[in-house]
Amino acid sequence: MSSNRSRLRIVEAVLALTVLIVAVMTVKLVPGIDTLEAILQVLPGSNALGSGTVFVFPTLLAIVTLVGAVLDWPSIASVVVTALAVITLVMVALSVDTLVFGEGGGVFFGHLFVGLGAIPLAALVLVRPLVERLLPADRPNLLNRFGS
Repeated sequence: MSSNRSRLRIVEAVLALTVLIVAVMTVKLVPGIDTLEAILQVLPGSNALGSGTVFVFPTLLAIVTLVGAVLDWPSIASVVVTALAVITLVMVALSVDTLVFGEGGGVFFGHLFVGLGAIPLAALVLVRPLVERLLPADRPNLLNRFGS
């Protein structure tokens, strides 16, 4: 694996962990999460993104995993990652569209759908290196084809 590819995998893993943390903080699944939220609110600039963090990190994760999937294209894992990333991006786009162009009224659950919908993508990104170690495959990919 090239150093650029390993850097991309590290960025994917960090974003996946961030998505999981934001999802847990959004749904408050863990006891004591209010204490963590209180600590994060005290930090300077913690409200810079506001509630948009629910949309920012899943979007970044989906984009980065799409780039990685394109580089590994002819594999089953890349097809599954691409499908989950596209679903995540569509959910983000629909939620942001509802927030920006919505007629108003009702309760908005888009942030929950995006946060919970990005969990399978984040889980797959975190589990994929383990699966690749257990089932190594010498398969061609775009990096090998172009000699990088």
